[in-house]
Amino acid sequence: MINYKNYNIDSQQTVVLSSIQITEIRANLIALENEDQNLKTQVEEAKTELKEIQVNDTRFQEFIQAAKEENYHLKESNKQLLQESEGWNERYSELTEHINLSVKSQKDIREVLACKDNEIKSLTDCLLKMKLWSVTEDNPAEGNNWDK
Repeated sequence: MINYKNYNIDSQQTVVLSSIQITEIRANLIALENEDQNLKTQVEEAKTELKEIQVNDTRFQEFIQAAKEENYHLKESNKQLLQESEGWNERYSELTEHINLSVKSQKDIREVLACKDNEIKSLTDCLLKMKLWSVTEDNPAEGNNWDK
């Protein structure tokens, strides 16, 4: 802007200068109004983005909370399963020991049965021999086949 106070200007020039100043002011005003509108648009866009971010943040926080709860439940389930597996391991050990004892007992019983079978065969043989001797003693002629 030019300082016009120091100049001796006639009224026609003053009108021209005033008209130029008004034009400049109007141009500045239009530019400022455009800038104001652009800033308002940017503010509205920023508000919209902020709302979207807040909504997304809320959803994300809910998702995190749900994940934390699921993680907690999974940890509790894992603890319970570990306790159950310890119980099953104890039961397995007990059953394995019982099976081993049963196998040993079965083996011992088979050995005893085999011995008893041998004893029965031996006793049966002895009884048969005794019977044969008794028949031979009652009838000595038949037992030794002397009459033939």
